[in-house]
Amino acid sequence: MRSLVILRGLVKKQKLNWVKREHLENFFLDIDNLKRLFYRPDYKGSREYLTRSLDDRVYSIFIQALCSRLSTGCLVVIDVEEESTSAIEDLATIFGYTVFYHVESTPFDFVGKNKRYSRSQYIVPSRDTLLKQVKEFKKQVKDIPKQIKINSYEDLELFWKPKLQPIIIKNKESVLHISDLHSHYKILNDMVPSPEDFALTIFVGDYIDGPEMGGSKRIIDMILGYTGDNIKFLEGNHELRLRKYLGYIYLKNKGKRLISDVLGSELNQNFLDKTAKEFGYLSPDNCWNMICRLNEVLEDFVIYDRGVNKYICTHAGVRWIEQLSPKYIGNVIYSNRNSERTDEGFSKNYASSGFYSFHGHCSYPSGFCFDKYPGVINFDTEDENKVNYFINNPNNNFEICILEEK
Repeated sequence: MRSLVILRGLVKKQKLNWVKREHLENFFLDIDNLKRLFYRPDYKGSREYLTRSLDDRVYSIFIQALCSRLSTGCLVVIDVEEESTSAIEDLATIFGYTVFYHVESTPFDFVGKNKRYSRSQYIVPSRDTLLKQVKEFKKQVKDIPKQIKINSYEDLELFWKPKLQPIIIKNKESVLHISDLHSHYKILNDMVPSPEDFALTIFVGDYIDGPEMGGSKRIIDMILGYTGDNIKFLEGNHELRLRKYLGYIYLKNKGKRLISDVLGSELNQNFLDKTAKEFGYLSPDNCWNMICRLNEVLEDFVIYDRGVNKYICTHAGVRWIEQLSPKYIGNVIYSNRNSERTDEGFSKNYASSGFYSFHGHCSYPSGFCFDKYPGVINFDTEDENKVNYFINNPNNNFEICILEEK
């Protein structure tokens, strides 16, 4: 459900009006704002104009800002004007985003009466330049697949609506939940119950970065190789580091130095010193294939129903049901840092209606507490030497087990 909307159109005002009309200002990133900061003012007779200056610096800062936005997992809307978007589409894939386009039509008199549509701070292009822009714009629009064009934000919600449909579990069936593994492949194989013994098994993310040498890669390989329907894998915040690392290798080999440098600069040194070495032998093509496979397998959340209860399973917890929308979905993967407040809010708002929130990610500031709030199960001890699994038995007979390698 992570969504990147790229605006297309030759008239800036049309695109800005769409953003305002859809109430997406807080999700909007505009390269034009950076150009105003870095472009050089030039006097041309009776007035000042902005002329190009420091283009690479502008684009580099824009990519840094875009990576920062994509790292939140929330909705991102961008306008890169007439820049190529192929590298940005690659970047979106690396961060697990689906790209959508909103296209504004070109006015019939755009070329003949361009001053009506031009921004006053920029020099009006020549007629030949305008004709070339229109021709290129029509080609770009024609090449965009119909299924990823949207007219409004509501189209996004309709596109993702099937993701909100719950899995139906029978009253007599049990569900297995496995907390943050953090490289513990041996514990998973030797001490955790078999997923085949349950109607549904849900891993809640954070598979990498831990004490077992080689365990991170083994767990990722296991995840990507699984083909069954009764096991679901959620994405955790630690997988963001892996995405950036794989993307860095791929884009660097592709010659996208500026973007790869941005990704490389954001990598945690502890990750580079240990976990990254498990994936360092991968070729650039293998890195890209792994990214695409992660996008196919990892999910943002899972909802299942059993009887009168509805169970919302996330990595970082959920405070408001609205956080499961395309706008805020990143909150349940990477954010919600204050678990105490998040879990208290969910319990207050939804527990009395039969809703449950199951998640890992982090424990309360006061330490591990399995069921501190009604309707909320937080089963991550935040101890990377341990792994928890939790079984939701019939009649909400909850069973938790804390495992540690001997």
